[in-house]
Amino acid sequence: MKPELFSILVIDDDEDDRSLFCQAVKDLGSMYECRSANACRSGIAEIVNNPQQAQLIFLDQQLSDIDGLECLRILKSHSNTSQIPVVMISGVNNERVCREAERLGVLHYYVKPHSFRELSDFVGSVVKELNQQATNKESG
Repeated sequence: MKPELFSILVIDDDEDDRSLFCQAVKDLGSMYECRSANACRSGIAEIVNNPQQAQLIFLDQQLSDIDGLECLRILKSHSNTSQIPVVMISGVNNERVCREAERLGVLHYYVKPHSFRELSDFVGSVVKELNQQATNKESG
């Protein structure tokens, strides 16, 4: 029997960033898969009717169709997607946006790093954090 994959959705309008995030997910091992969407609407459409398709979402703050905060509001207001952890990613550290994202229930606000190693380490740490939370819920 094939083990269940941990699926991560990256919503980012920058193709290079999507590719880097998916490479970092791929480097975690065969138990992880990366899906991507180049806009909020397409990302939401991909998971709203099948929320099991994503156990984690990396969401860019600046998207071409809908602002990342508005996309986060939509995700958190829909019953099928409200419980999926979301990490807001951004090219700049904006305290106002960070506070609003936290108020809306984001797991982390992350400024895109300057190296792939930093990105890979961060993606790995978020997945480890979620796995630890799941383990704690099962044993508690």
